[in-house]
Amino acid sequence: MLFIDYSSAFNTIVLSKLITKLRILGLNTSLCNWILDFLTGRPQVRSYVLKHTSDAADTTRDMASARQSALEYIRNGRLHLIRRLQNLPLIVENLFQRKVLHEEEVSKIQAEVDRFDQTRRILDWVSAKGEAACYELLTILYITRKRTLDDADLQQWISCFPFEEDPEMTDYLVGK
Repeated sequence: MLFIDYSSAFNTIVLSKLITKLRILGLNTSLCNWILDFLTGRPQVRSYVLKHTSDAADTTRDMASARQSALEYIRNGRLHLIRRLQNLPLIVENLFQRKVLHEEEVSKIQAEVDRFDQTRRILDWVSAKGEAACYELLTILYITRKRTLDDADLQQWISCFPFEEDPEMTDYLVGK
């Protein structure tokens, strides 16, 4: 068995070298091609050092990193969320309480017959409302992950998002 963590381990690896090494390890060509397709074009987080002073005796260094916004994170995880998001009433109620969704939007989501259509509508509306709404959704998913994310892969996915610490942790409905 081979476990591959896609969260941040491949940020600076050249994909062609990765695929070559995986083939050497014995992965079949179709699986290697799938991994290559999966990783190609994904935003990468890269850390780099910035020098703020030109004085050789006093070099101040800060780490900076380019990271995905909440909106990009949701867009990149959309297919997995549509397929596997669970307990939609809990998510919708939290989005309503946090004033991300309005009563009319909640009614339209509840009117959808299919769980997949409900999930699409939630993701579409939240994404259309921008970064702050997407951040709220990710926070709700993180807090309620045992109830809303049905497998370990999605729970790992949500835990990789770089949440800012909130000293006033909002009360979310976690469900039973």
